[in-house]
Amino acid sequence: MRSAAIVLASLLGCASAPVVRVAPSSVTAAAPVVAATPPGEPRRMQPTDPPPVFLDPERRAKLEAAFPAIDAYLRETVARDRLVGLAAGVVIDGELAWFRGYGHRDPARGLPVERDSVFGIGSITKTFTALAVLKLRDEGRLDLDRPAATYLPALDDIAYPTADSPRFTIRQLLTHTAGLPRMGNFAEYPETPPSRAEFLATLAGIGLDRPPGERRVYSNLGFQLLGPLVEAVAGVDHRRLVRDQILAPLGMTSTVWAPEDVPGDRLAIGHERTPEEPSRPRPHWRRGPPTRPAGCIRASRTWPATPPSTSPRGRPATRPRAGRCAARRSARRTRWRC
Repeated sequence: MRSAAIVLASLLGCASAPVVRVAPSSVTAAAPVVAATPPGEPRRMQPTDPPPVFLDPERRAKLEAAFPAIDAYLRETVARDRLVGLAAGVVIDGELAWFRGYGHRDPARGLPVERDSVFGIGSITKTFTALAVLKLRDEGRLDLDRPAATYLPALDDIAYPTADSPRFTIRQLLTHTAGLPRMGNFAEYPETPPSRAEFLATLAGIGLDRPPGERRVYSNLGFQLLGPLVEAVAGVDHRRLVRDQILAPLGMTSTVWAPEDVPGDRLAIGHERTPEEPSRPRPHWRRGPPTRPAGCIRASRTWPATPPSTSPRGRPATRPRAGRCAARRSARRTRWRC
């Protein structure tokens, strides 16, 4: 949905206008800001999607009958795409009902993919960062529709394309509609990742590619900025909040932030290749403050034997939807970027 101001800017060709640094006060007055619910007074919430109810008593047997076809398809995929390794599982009623490992987690040492192999999940890390933001929203500690700079003032160093561009909100960071470029002004695989202060200092050299809210374009940078924003609001390290308040209550004990936190030799070595090249090991994305919120989590296919009794919101947890199938690859046909 576009505002009239954005449509007019498009018609007048303002997309090619010089970059303008917007003064926070000049835009804030243009739209009323709804105050967040005070801490300690969470809003009443009603889940919009009730837990699934399955009436077919033969349902599990029917799902299990499909396991051989799933296995055959994945074997064909591994051979066709020349994958180094793949782990796949089917969860039924909160239980890991079927698992297969294909190829190797570490080809150099001949180690196969096993049930407890730990894979880098790449940009699925963003899901956990989003959960951290929504948890703070549920607690009334932030408002998704306020300008993000309200909570992280360093964001006002970013340049806007027009003088009347609205300041981007937390919701726009979450939905990739803030207008930010895909990557920030730092190396994607630095030997020494920038510190939090060094990362935020790079924002002065960044300009939006388009006015906020105009279009959805994937941005790693947007989720990288949510890390320090969560820390500013919560007063604790972003990783600690995710670990203690999301992963631990869900029983996700095999999910960690850094390769060195993986016990033993369970870590799967990521690989990449192009159509013209053989697979080669891919360096781990270094775990500095910029990269953590967007793509640093490692996780295994292991599933808790008994689902947790409560969710992060404190409500009774619902079991995952039946028959959910997931797979991870340690190699891709083309170069992979989070």
